[in-house]
Amino acid sequence: MRLLIAGGGTGGHLYPGVAVAQELLSREGGHEVRFAGNSRGLEAKVLPSLGLSMTPIRSGGLVGVGALSKLRGGISTVAGFKDSAELVASFRPDACLGVGGYVSFPVVAYCALRGIPSAVQEQNAVAGVTNRLLGKVVKRVYLGDPSAAKDFPPKKILWTGNPLRQNFSAPFPYFPPRAGEEFRVLVLGGSQGAASLNRIVPEALRSLSIPVSVVHQCGKGKEEGVAGAYEGVAGIHVIPFIDEMAKAYAWAHLVIARAGALTLAELAAVGRPAILIPFPFAAGNHQEANALSAQEKGAAICVTEKELDAPKIAALVEGFSVDSSILEKMAESAAQSAKRRAAADIVDDLLRLSGRGDR
Repeated sequence: MRLLIAGGGTGGHLYPGVAVAQELLSREGGHEVRFAGNSRGLEAKVLPSLGLSMTPIRSGGLVGVGALSKLRGGISTVAGFKDSAELVASFRPDACLGVGGYVSFPVVAYCALRGIPSAVQEQNAVAGVTNRLLGKVVKRVYLGDPSAAKDFPPKKILWTGNPLRQNFSAPFPYFPPRAGEEFRVLVLGGSQGAASLNRIVPEALRSLSIPVSVVHQCGKGKEEGVAGAYEGVAGIHVIPFIDEMAKAYAWAHLVIARAGALTLAELAAVGRPAILIPFPFAAGNHQEANALSAQEKGAAICVTEKELDAPKIAALVEGFSVDSSILEKMAESAAQSAKRRAAADIVDDLLRLSGRGDR
């Protein structure tokens, strides 16, 4: 099967596509994968490093702020359809998968209109605008969270969970911190960092009465300021972006993070407890929906941006250090919520849709 995967912009959109690509390419049959992405997006850097090919597609926002923004978005989208036509003519895909982001719209829509079996993968509990529109024309919608089912035609839905890269397939046993041991905290603000986490979490961890070791993903260009906020605390490692996420999770006793869908899927796969601080301006407030879903399962604690302050985070961490059984229960609940066959199930279905399943 020749599979065209469209989307990106952020890790939350890109890496599920990478997971599907890795799953397909690991199978016998001479399969091929091509990504369609933005030349300025994260995908332009990540995909070549993974040995995956990408064709740049022009694209723009479907919902702009102001007339000029909408006009620019419309012009870019029209150009994206032209780029998509050229890509489809040269690559001749058997199927197309959209993983979210502006660039997925012209590519997936063009493929669907051409009769190429097409699908979208929605990561969040609340579907994004692009996927909601594409849901009207594709054959299948793969859901990371069943809460998003309300946004799509029921007959098209397949709840697979969110696909993860192959380095998340190994077992990740969890052991809470022992008495006197450093409490290992992993802080994640997404692939671009998060200003409030970069400001408040260092203040909270600096005030603790227990020994801590911290790895803090802060976003590009923010290392110096965040490292300075931890001044006086030993065992601090501040970096702009973490490439080996599975290893970072395996190291941690506790994760403090935004509530993107990919982060939640990774937390479930590795079975790690978390304090989730949803980004309040996410489209449709989907991060809060993601965080509340994890909290209801007993896998995390949701702290909204309005509730967020250093004393609250410090109190939660201190409480976990006093009673580590809370962490163990959260880790167990997280692991129980994992959908470990997501990438395989999506590939199986795409092979069926394309008519290549028995070849």
